[in-house]
Amino acid sequence: MDNTMMRVSKETRDMLKEIGKKGETYDDIIRRLIEIEKCK
Repeated sequence: MDNTMMRVSKETRDMLKEIGKKGETYDDIIRRLIEIEKCK
């Protein structure tokens, strides 16, 4: 998988940490949120 960098504020980073489950990467969290949004 190719990687890229994406800037987010510290506030957004902290929100992602709160949403994340143990062992999840930021990529995992963002993908899960995208899938939730697609199912709406």
